[in-house]
Parts: sequence; C-alpha cells; structure tokens
Amino acid sequence: MGATKTDAAQGLSASIEAPRHDAPTCPAAFTGIVASQTATRDATVVESVLPYLFVGNAEEGAAALEALRKMQAAECPTARARIVELAVQHATVVEHVTTTVRSLEQAACAERQVAQFLAEGSESSKADAIAVLMLQLRPDSPQSVREAVLKILAQLCQPGHGDSKFAAGPKPVVAELPAHLRVEASLMFDPMRYDLRGEATALLHRWGPEVGFGRFPEHSERRTCRLEDFRAKESVFSSFRYERRWRQCVEDSESFLTVYRELVEEVVCPHLMSELSPGGESGAEAEPSEDSSETFHYQYPPTLRLQPGPSAKSRRIHRDAEYGHQEGEVNFWLPLTDHVCTGTTLWVESEPGMGDFHPLLLNHGTIGRFHGTLCRHTVPPNVTDCTRVSIDFRVGVGRFFDPTWTLEGVDHVHTRRVCRIYRDGKNADRISHASCCFYICGCC
Repeated sequence: MGATKTDAAQGLSASIEAPRHDAPTCPAAFTGIVASQTATRDATVVESVLPYLFVGNAEEGAAALEALRKMQAAECPTARARIVELAVQHATVVEHVTTTVRSLEQAACAERQVAQFLAEGSESSKADAIAVLMLQLRPDSPQSVREAVLKILAQLCQPGHGDSKFAAGPKPVVAELPAHLRVEASLMFDPMRYDLRGEATALLHRWGPEVGFGRFPEHSERRTCRLEDFRAKESVFSSFRYERRWRQCVEDSESFLTVYRELVEEVVCPHLMSELSPGGESGAEAEPSEDSSETFHYQYPPTLRLQPGPSAKSRRIHRDAEYGHQEGEVNFWLPLTDHVCTGTTLWVESEPGMGDFHPLLLNHGTIGRFHGTLCRHTVPPNVTDCTRVSIDFRVGVGRFFDPTWTLEGVDHVHTRRVCRIYRDGKNADRISHASCCFYICGCC
C-alpha cells in the first residue's frame, strides 16, 4: 500500500492521535490536570483520557493509565466499550498506512496499554471486556482488527489454574513428539463414507427434545433439515452441567460412535503412522519401534460441541496443558457445519506463545490438526441465528505418550481406546489394524 492515507483514514487518525486540542504533551502535567478531577469517575474526563493509550508514547500512556486507575475507569461498562471501539478504529487506521518499525512499535505499545487498562478491572469486568473483544473476531473483520484484538486478548487472558501445575509438576517420562507433528496441518476424508454430519443430525433429532436442550424447527424432516438450523439452548455451550448431560447422549449413540471409530482407525491413525514412517517428514527423529507398529491412544467418545447463536458467549483463549493434556498428544478438529453460515470457527496460534491467531476455515470433509497442548486456541461468539457444530478429539502418539500419567488436581477424565497400526516391512503402504481396548486417562 502507498504511504498516503485515505481522507477518511486521515480524519479517523486525527481523532485518535490528537484527542484534545489543549491536551498537554508532558506526562507529568497531564497526570496533574487529570488527578485533580479524579475524585469521582466523571464520564467526560474518562472519555478524554482513553485516547491517550493510542498515541504510541509510553510515558503519556503510563500517565493515562495512572489517571484511569485512580478513577477506577475499568469498572465502567461504557469505558470498556469505548476502549474496544477505539482499538478497532486504531487498527483500521493502521491498515491504511505504510508499515514501519516505528508504527509496529507504536501499535504494540497501544495494545499493551489497552490490555493493562482492561486488566485493572474486577474479574467480572475483565470477563465482560473479553466478551466485547471476542465479538470483534468475525470472519469479515479486517485482518488488522483481528490481529490487534487477539494480541490484546492474549495479554488479558490469564492461564488457567492447571497451567501453573503443568509447568511446575512432574512431566511424563516419554520421548519428545517430533517437531513436524507439532505443526498445524489438515487431512481430507470422504464425508459420504464417514457421514458424521448426518449422524450428528440424527443424534440431535433424538436427544434434543428428549433431554430438553434443543430441537429442530417444527415440521422439519430428518432427511432434509440442516444441522445449522438446530435450535440449542445457550446453556449447552456455557453450562458444565448441560455439557455432562450432552456427553452422555453422545456415549449412548452407537451409530455415531461407530462412524467415529472407523474414521479414526481408518483415516486419522494411518495418517499419523505415515507421518512417523522412515523416509517421511519425520526422518530419523521418530524411527519405528522394533515390532514395526505404533500404538495410538485416541479419545473415546469425542467431544461433540454445539455453539448456538446469537450469543455473546465464547471459549476463552487457553492451551490444553492446563487441563492435564500431554505434549505427546495431537489435537484434531472436525467441523460439521458451514462456517459461512455460523460466522465463527476455531482460532489457533501457529506456535506456542506466537499470538498469530487465525481461523480454521474448514468444512465437513476436512480435519484440522494442531498441537493444542501448547498452542493456544479459542472460539469467538456466534452472533448468527445458526448453530455451530463440531467434533474435537486428541490422539496420544505411541512412545511419546504415557497412558498412566495424570496431572495432579484434574477432576475429569475421558475414556480412550487403543489402536495399534502395523506396517508391512516389504511394503510400507500396507496398513492393518489390531483390535482396540479401553482404559481411562486423565483429561479435561
């Protein structure tokens, strides 16, 4: 892009970068003027101070933060909404200017200061701020806006209580998962052969009205209704009690589980086996075991998620290590609905701590693979009238995974199945399957 801003962008930039004609540029003078007005949380004063977080000057930003702190402005819903609005405007302006080292530094400074301001609030205020920010993560939002919002969220969202336990506690004594299996990828499957969308539709037709968490529109036939049209209660996404009841429905749906087992054992595990094969991407890093086989410990049943809309509810930014998952596990995410209809999808970062969150724009027939134990991920709110439905599960990979290890303090468990894949020494393409068995493993 050229170095000249559009007229609209120039006006917007001016309104942000010069919030008041009489604004002092000296931080000390600025703080002194505002401090005299901070006995009460005056909306006009708060409004005049907020734009100083975006001027890219650390000293003035720090002075503004101190003034806002004295006014406890982070507790004010109007101030939280306004700071998000300004962040979006600022990111929109940035998209229309030439990127320089200086502009990147200013943007990073502004993002840090916004996160600091929002973090000053109570836990409920921070939760509200996160919800408002998450609403900006629409697929049609400008990339610069999404990037700025996600950077603020990454600083604002604190790790869960299990994250520190995972970092400080004893780790499984296993080999290190090969680097290429930590890299995001995708794999295709035949959606007619493994019709999990159809199975989920049948499952919802049966259990939705019976259990009471939702139903399809009246007079809709099972053969013709769209999965996106299922009307679920918001609590099925946000209430742990409802999630437990929903999980039991999945466990009781044998037809759904049969298709899932076949998909994992015929597509996913062979895919992982090929990634571990000598001469493949893994090279000598993951040479096969002595009996030319690998054991895969996959989650059973999978997690079938419903995200109804319109709603402001979201999944917070997190990594699965805080729920007791091991580094020797690989995450798989399979959407069953159309992300164009639902307007939301899973967002992940490419490497641990990178913060470069991006949406997985996949549809039924494609499985996303990522290292969710260490790579953070999130789901923004669904603001449409459609329901988002997806499946996610994890696979513990052979000698890189310890099925007997659990993270101290983890309260919930998944069952897992074991799938052993054999490789014909004469023909590495010939794959066969051993029988599967059950055991319990500590998981979220």
